[in-house]
Amino acid sequence: MKLSMKSRRWQDLILQQFDERQTQSVVVVDPDRLMQDDVLISQLQARRYDILNFSSEIAFRNEFEERYRSHWDRGEKTHIVVIVHSSEASRHLPYDLEKKSHVVEIGLHQVFPRLNRIVLANLDRRYYPALFKAHATLERDNKTATTERETIRFILRGVFGIDPVALKSPERLVVMLVDKHYAAQAIPPALERYVVEEMRVPLPGNPDPAALFSSAAAFYEWLGQRWAEYVHAILHSPFSILQSHHALDFSSHRLRFYMNSLFTERSIARYPLSLEEIGTAEKLPLEQRWIRAGLEWPGGKAALLFGPGAQTAVREEGPVYVTDVEAQLGHFKDLDTGSLDLRGWLDAGYTWGRLVHDFTLLSRGDYDALQERFAAARRSLNDVFLSFLRQTYPSISFYDDNKGPIALHRVNQYIQRSVGDRGRVALVVFDGMAVDQWFLLRDYLLACLKREVEFRENRTYAITPTVTSVSRQALFAGRMPGNFPDTALLTTADGKHWQNYWVNRGRRRRRVTYLNVKMTGEFDELRQVVDGKNEVLAVVVNFFDDIMHSAKGLKVGKRVFYDTLISYLNNSATDRFFEVLLGAGYRVFITSDHGNVDAAGIGLRSPKALVEAYAKRVAIFDQESIAQAFVSKHAEHGLTLFRPVFLPDDLYPVYPPADGLFASRRSAGISHGGLSIEEMIVPFVEVVAP
Repeated sequence: MKLSMKSRRWQDLILQQFDERQTQSVVVVDPDRLMQDDVLISQLQARRYDILNFSSEIAFRNEFEERYRSHWDRGEKTHIVVIVHSSEASRHLPYDLEKKSHVVEIGLHQVFPRLNRIVLANLDRRYYPALFKAHATLERDNKTATTERETIRFILRGVFGIDPVALKSPERLVVMLVDKHYAAQAIPPALERYVVEEMRVPLPGNPDPAALFSSAAAFYEWLGQRWAEYVHAILHSPFSILQSHHALDFSSHRLRFYMNSLFTERSIARYPLSLEEIGTAEKLPLEQRWIRAGLEWPGGKAALLFGPGAQTAVREEGPVYVTDVEAQLGHFKDLDTGSLDLRGWLDAGYTWGRLVHDFTLLSRGDYDALQERFAAARRSLNDVFLSFLRQTYPSISFYDDNKGPIALHRVNQYIQRSVGDRGRVALVVFDGMAVDQWFLLRDYLLACLKREVEFRENRTYAITPTVTSVSRQALFAGRMPGNFPDTALLTTADGKHWQNYWVNRGRRRRRVTYLNVKMTGEFDELRQVVDGKNEVLAVVVNFFDDIMHSAKGLKVGKRVFYDTLISYLNNSATDRFFEVLLGAGYRVFITSDHGNVDAAGIGLRSPKALVEAYAKRVAIFDQESIAQAFVSKHAEHGLTLFRPVFLPDDLYPVYPPADGLFASRRSAGISHGGLSIEEMIVPFVEVVAP
């Protein structure tokens, strides 16, 4: 089939090869793994195709026989797309599938014919949209860039906006590196080597340019050292900074803009003022006062929430700078949401969670002053997020990559890959903990644990509807809810699912354990398990969810919730709980089954019992017609019927707006079950004790 190169998206070139008449089965030979793309997956799902990955002959045959052969034998039209990654693998398909299938071969040479395929093979798929747009200029001008160096130069300029020859000052180089690391740009090694070879810029501190380019940690450490030198010079010898060849000039406008964001997001530490330096910092001339955003003042704003001398509540003098929150609000105002894919939205949700955390910890005056602006940003973000969910979120049922579990049903698989067949692993699930509350827990652990720890922080999607029975069950089962329709609305099968998953993958049943643990005791049952021969442990901790649902008389906002959480953590034994696990040699992972959001009643109650008594963010119906009638009858409330393909056939969730509850207009609360970004994106973190 001849491909039209006038498509607006690279995915359209691939979709051209699929018959619009919906062939019963299509075999896609995909050596470059182009089909592992959320847009392609969601488009095929919209055409009612199931997508199967041919990873091993035996596993595929079992799934094919169980799910499709019997339907085909009865004359039922079940449509599938089978993805294989080489022509050789396609020869091992079941005979009847091969004979009935339309075979499609796709590759990078079809999408980017004027570039070098070897170089392209190492480029992350998330850069294909920008590359496809740049590639169109080659098509238009009838040019090619097929040698390795030509393609490298083309990608650097067209995708990453990097021109090594134009880097004529340390400040411009730093801006380029901030661009790279801030966006977590995965530049292939060949491109990195080219940039390093072509750069001719002397750098303060004589660092290894290759390390600064390839490692975000190395770059931020080096930049933090330069910041400390810069501030120290301003406070102690303000004229020496201008005369030094070893200093970086942070006063350039663009670099100043980036530094504010890096301080806000804690990528770089603020300069810790000594008591002797406070007077000088307070009397800085007007043109230098901008550096205050990068200063850490003793006491006051730097007061700790946890550990010795901690605050017990969100007091009038908050522990967060208002300039931090304003900078983060500005980030979301300028965020290009149209370019975000599955991973991009996870990053945006994580960044939003940090903003919710920092906003909630502001002083009362600053909090009130920014509340309207914050609420407007939240509404705008959730409106766009809902559109993304409708179009692309269902693709999580097939999507998989090597960057962490895309959604909770992939967590077990990710842990299994990380740990292997041996070794101790513990999955700690904090029921109802949103991303913003993870930052509270993280700070508590850093302040209170007796051992040094690091956190490898990632994020993942909860399973909608974001109620415990659905999302947590998918987590422990390692499967989507459509695979357990009989228990999808129950909370009693988690332990059985957890054990079955690991037993089916070679672990002995008696060495797989599921526990509910409270953070207020001596952990006798936990100690008995870890002192035995347990290998795989799941622990559910409920205090986030319990505190959320027990709060009474709330106004919209999470401040009272935070007060209670901070007090609880400071009086809990949560630090000792983690000491027990780490001391017993477990690799410890932390996640949540769903987040939460503060919302107000919309003046409408669900016509039937909710799945969970306090989960007022969703109403679940067992028939589509009844659900649709409910949405139509109450159109003025802005309800949404959203049922991804992976839910059971008799489960139709209806959602209120992102800031609404199925409750009276006079009520407000913190709840879950819905589609807001604070409910749908949750942390996934490994605790590492060096």
